[in-house]
Amino acid sequence: TDACANTDYVLPNSSTGANTYTWDFGDGTPIISGINANPTHRFPNNTGANVVYNVKLVVSNAQNCRDSITRPITVRPI
Repeated sequence: TDACANTDYVLPNSSTGANTYTWDFGDGTPIISGINANPTHRFPNNTGANVVYNVKLVVSNAQNCRDSITRPITVRPI
């Protein structure tokens, strides 16, 4: 998946049955946790080259069963 630096990007999420979502954007910004399944995030990139961030999503349901996935996001510079 590709994103442009400093532009709102809606993170894709196709999980089902979850009621809590914890997002680690992999770019040093604080981890967010709550009921937002598809947060908007602005990835930084002032390097002049593409940067890859590994975004991790951890989901849990009412029974506290958990699952996670990590996907790379390539962020193009501004």
